[in-house]
Amino acid sequence: MTLLEVVDRPSLWVPYYNVVVKNYGLNDSGLQVPFGDPNDEDSPTAPTKVTTRGAEQVDFTYTNSGRHLWATALTYEGPGQIPVLNFDQSTDWAESPDAPFWNDTAGSNEPSYCWALWVFVVAGASIHSLFTKTPSLGTAGTDWGLLLGSTEVFTGRIYDDSAAAFIGSLSSVLSGGWHYLVATKHDDAATSASVISYVDGEADRSDDADGTYVTQQDGTVVVRIGAESDGGFPNGQSIAGAGHGPIFKNVGAGAVWTPDEIRSVFQRQRVGLGV
Repeated sequence: MTLLEVVDRPSLWVPYYNVVVKNYGLNDSGLQVPFGDPNDEDSPTAPTKVTTRGAEQVDFTYTNSGRHLWATALTYEGPGQIPVLNFDQSTDWAESPDAPFWNDTAGSNEPSYCWALWVFVVAGASIHSLFTKTPSLGTAGTDWGLLLGSTEVFTGRIYDDSAAAFIGSLSSVLSGGWHYLVATKHDDAATSASVISYVDGEADRSDDADGTYVTQQDGTVVVRIGAESDGGFPNGQSIAGAGHGPIFKNVGAGAVWTPDEIRSVFQRQRVGLGV
């Protein structure tokens, strides 16, 4: 890899940022976490945090004094030279403090949410936390969580910890390799059917629920990518960054992303990873 190619990487990522802004409306609400983009990290050689893009500007801090000190260094994948954050399934993750937009601020009116991220799935013997605002899978302070189960099943859940209940969606078993994982939570009903999971641009779901769900709670725990809020179920999968980085959008009582929008982002971004 020549110096020119390294310097030019961010220019390769521009169309991938643009496609999520256009289809997901991130300039109106929401955020993307651009792991590995030197334009958004606090240091090109020893980054300790990354600042999100989109309507919400927050910092995600890397554990262990910076991602440059993680067990496995940042790598680059595909024709788009997409940066990839490699988690150690132990103490490597990124976190951001609680803030109102991460939570149900609509009270009894169930809000709508959307999440998306590119994950390299490797078979494992435990649960992997991908993008969560939950300690210990549903204890006090829980809001929501995206997980990869021990059988390589993608799960998106919304919790009512006051009732020890949750609603959610399960995908089918995922094959190894890169997958585009999306979950949307509708405000139309407090039922399992209001959470839909998508895999590689297509709806892929079955009900995942427990207890009698009433309403999501307003927890105050931190948001983590790569572990639960208490460090539980750490992630051992790799997650793409820059324009392919994780996305969160709180659309209140508005409309969630449509299947066509999700499919469009998948089709355009898969090229960058060589999928």
